[in-house]
Formats: sequence, structure tokens, C-alpha cells
Amino acid sequence: MADATDQFAAPTDSASTPDTAPNTHWWQGDPSAIFIEDISASGNSMTFRFDYAMGVWVDFAFMGWPSLGTFFNPQQTFAEGVDDVEPGGNLWIKAGSSSETAVVTKSMVIRAYGGSAIIGQ
Repeated sequence: MADATDQFAAPTDSASTPDTAPNTHWWQGDPSAIFIEDISASGNSMTFRFDYAMGVWVDFAFMGWPSLGTFFNPQQTFAEGVDDVEPGGNLWIKAGSSSETAVVTKSMVIRAYGGSAIIGQ
């Protein structure tokens, strides 16, 4: 039975994401890219929105192989991420910076993850 002692309930705690406390990191501490948001008020029936951060991922500091555009094997440059994302898709950029520039000629949502993502400086 839900009550006022529930850990998550609107309006004070209406989300659990990689950036909230508590967060949605995996048990060993790695970010999960899972977003649970719009958690309703406590009650016998509660609602929420679940999202797994789908799209193409970029990490300027990634030195691994292969670069697949996934969370754990991201692209290494902004241009590679832009090339890989589908029109209207999501381009996730992990916190960091890159001096590169690129021309974006298709619609997409560009999001920073885990902090600021600086491009072109």
C-alpha cells in the first residue's frame, strides 16, 4: 500500500535518472541511461514515464574500440555522432569538450549527459 513514506512521489521526488539522487546507475555504479520521470503522487495506483536513452552516443574521451554509437561504445567525435543519428533522433553527448566543428543538416535532439558538453571551443 502506498503512503506518505514512499521514496518517490510527486511533488518532491518525481524522477529517478542518472543525474538525480538516488540515481538509476547500475549496481556497480556505472550510469544506466534509464530515466524514470513524472512519478505521480503516492496512492494505490501510481503512474510514471519510463525512457531508456535511445539514440546515438558520443564521448570525446572514449579510447576504446569499436565505436558503435552506443552508451558503452560511443562515437568519439561530434561529426561521427551527427552522421549516425537518424533524422529526428537523439544525439547524446557525454560531458566533455571538443574543439571540432561540424555542420548539422538534419533535425535531431542534441542532449548533454552527465554535465556540460562543449563543442567548437
